[in-house]
Amino acid sequence: MKQYAIWITPYVRYCYEFRVSLVDFTDDDMEKLVRRVSNETTGREKVKENDAVNLMIDAVIAFLSWVQQEGNPVDHKNLVGLSASAPNLELKLVSGRFGRDSLKHVARLARSTPINVKVPMPRSIISKIEDQIYLESDPETFLGAHPHKFKSGSEPMLMVQRYLYERRFFCLWLFKRTGLRTEELSLMPLTNNLDVVKTLVMWLPTKKRRSDGLELRPFKLTPQAGLTVQHYLDARENYLDYLKRIGRAVLYIDKMMVTEDGLFLSASSITRDFSRIIVRSGVNDSRACLSMFRHRFITMEIMAHMKDLLKTDKPTRGMLNDAVIKSIEERVRKKTGHKLGQSIWNYFDTAFDMMKFWGGVEKTLSDVARIEDFEDGARRIEYKLRGEPGQSSVLAEELAALRKEVSELRRQLGVAN
Repeated sequence: MKQYAIWITPYVRYCYEFRVSLVDFTDDDMEKLVRRVSNETTGREKVKENDAVNLMIDAVIAFLSWVQQEGNPVDHKNLVGLSASAPNLELKLVSGRFGRDSLKHVARLARSTPINVKVPMPRSIISKIEDQIYLESDPETFLGAHPHKFKSGSEPMLMVQRYLYERRFFCLWLFKRTGLRTEELSLMPLTNNLDVVKTLVMWLPTKKRRSDGLELRPFKLTPQAGLTVQHYLDARENYLDYLKRIGRAVLYIDKMMVTEDGLFLSASSITRDFSRIIVRSGVNDSRACLSMFRHRFITMEIMAHMKDLLKTDKPTRGMLNDAVIKSIEERVRKKTGHKLGQSIWNYFDTAFDMMKFWGGVEKTLSDVARIEDFEDGARRIEYKLRGEPGQSSVLAEELAALRKEVSELRRQLGVAN
């Protein structure tokens, strides 16, 4: 309701200012309103991008269509419609994506084109980020990217590096598996997630736009995923116990993520930390940002839901219709907590492109998951091998076997190592 009010407010203000009845709004009024809203700026920045202006236009049409349908048929019969009915607002039938027809007003603007189009995070970039996180956890190879308040090699610095390693990898795992936004990750509660191994349910926050409210949604876990969450919780508790032991007061923070001082970790801090890691990893792709993990997660979910809903491992664009799209969007929304709207079509494009490369839905999801599971396991053994030299021979053999398996799997799938 709040979002709808935001979209329709410029229309109400225009009608009030120019003494135009809401139901006497014409094509000329729409064009004036669009020019007015699209040219509004604060400094050098536009107040509303083209996509937001189009949403306003659609809201006005939806309102007047409702009045036309529910109001007095004599007074409100020609508010919106095709040219044949001589309406106040004339709509045209337009062919959209994948042959979808819809009614649009001529005042609609060209879609906003971002400088950097968001795409799912490629596995190659994820691997580089993981490599950098591992590198920065080793006190012998990484002494710090900038001056730090702790002396390199000291116990406090070793403890900080160990905790940062666990926190960064857990954040990365959450981004990949849940599609969380950074603000939602920052607000993820601790108390609700202390028994994940028993419940196999993780409670994730949904931060609504333009709202101060915070909702929690359940996210089902596999037993292995539950152990991953518990591993981080143990690392978090051990680090906070260390801070208390050395006399550094630690307030109770009911959040999963905390800073190296045991304080609240803000969304901006998470973003800065990962942005620096991305730069230090040598990734030159300017599009590489945390939101790409969300796009990756949603794309995978859409593929899984298409297979389930359409009862085929190889869905086609021709199988998509409004009912299918809305059903898939609702199922994805339950996991992400947000509507996708028109942007859902971008995810379908990516999903079909991925299936064209990998094969059917089942093979695509299975192959991606197998690579990730093998590589996550290898990374965990690497870290354990460095910290427990007494088990070096056994762990080294296990790691070598796992690395060989990953390399062979990548060769079979045609993915570069």
